Amino acid sequence: MGLITLEMESGALGTIEVSKVATGSNDELRLRSMAGEGAVRYNQMKANWLSVYDARDPESSPRGKPGVEAVDCPAGTTRRAINSRPEGSIGWLRPHVHCLYHFLDALAADRPTDPDLKRGIYVQKLLHLAYQSAETRNG
Repeated sequence: MGLITLEMESGALGTIEVSKVATGSNDELRLRSMAGEGAVRYNQMKANWLSVYDARDPESSPRGKPGVEAVDCPAGTTRRAINSRPEGSIGWLRPHVHCLYHFLDALAADRPTDPDLKRGIYVQKLLHLAYQSAETRNG
């Protein structure tokens, strides 16, 4: 399990939490983005829905007050993939198949893939810096 607290160049703050052994998580991926005027949440275990909170205008909500809205994002709005993994969430296989499609399509079109090795090295550098920071603060 790990937790990274970070500050972006813009001054925005963020956290990254990771665990492959969290109790109650079933190969779960959750992403959240929160700002002063709203928030968006995605949970791979409910792959066809986004939770959206818009605090800008209470009248913009169907209920006439601010609150979290469950927005239906059915598979038909994205590239389709076959899901043959019944024990996983509905959308578990889609990103994996799309990743393979993206890579093979780039090879067939003779164009670079993204992410590339340079980005992979950058991510490894960030992870190394996070480990160094943790050792310095805990040592």
